[in-house]
Amino acid sequence: MKTGKNTLVLVLLLQSCILLLITTCSVQAQDDSFSITPASHIGGGTNCGAVSGNYAYLGQAQYLSVLDISASPFQQVAYLELPDAPDDIFIAGNYAYLSAAGLRIVDISNPLAPTLTGYHALGDSSEGEVYVSGNYAYVAAGRSGLKIADISNPASPQLVKTLLPENYSNIIDVFVKGDYAYVIDGYRNSVRILDVSDPATPVEKSTFYILNLKKVFVQGTYAYVASEASPYNYVDLHVVDVANPNAPAEVGYLHAQVTTAGSKQPTAL
Repeated sequence: MKTGKNTLVLVLLLQSCILLLITTCSVQAQDDSFSITPASHIGGGTNCGAVSGNYAYLGQAQYLSVLDISASPFQQVAYLELPDAPDDIFIAGNYAYLSAAGLRIVDISNPLAPTLTGYHALGDSSEGEVYVSGNYAYVAAGRSGLKIADISNPASPQLVKTLLPENYSNIIDVFVKGDYAYVIDGYRNSVRILDVSDPATPVEKSTFYILNLKKVFVQGTYAYVASEASPYNYVDLHVVDVANPNAPAEVGYLHAQVTTAGSKQPTAL
């Protein structure tokens, strides 16, 4: 339920790439394309978004907008004004976790009346991609590193760890599955695999390198990593076997055109 920083997009192309690579892990480079027909549209510029059930939650300027997407056209049914513009949204249970000058937790048990419940500045008002697993939220906070917060009490989240792997790191994405966090360092062109069985003391197990990488998604024993590619408006999707977290190995690759105009940067997986 994560998105990028431009608009709420159901990234059908990348999802299709993932399904293709799951069924054939020895994929060769391809140049395939297909068209997507929009179902509906509402509002203007959107920073981020997430979907849960019949509702979409959008970060639009300094607002969290709630849309009923059960039928087309979509309808805005609620909004919540925030102190800062959200950079990312993750939905887990009855809460939306927003990266917005820190970590903000919004109660969405009633989507028609979202309520700001808790906040933590994460040490330096960090913001970036956010992922929630169990009682912990992980925020990829750029040059401020990886922030890990205990969210067992939504009204009072607590920062338990700031991890800055190296000087001049730039943590731009994080995905957590089981006991492992997969963390993209954009400055180092690397994905670090961390053992977070104890989130307060993460342990690095291994690192693998891919140029211009942007997003990571993990399913089963495979990590899917999207990166910018050449020529313009193409992306590369790399499939990495992470069954052994100590020795990840790339096993598949897809080169695909994503658009004929606009930004080529992958925004979601």
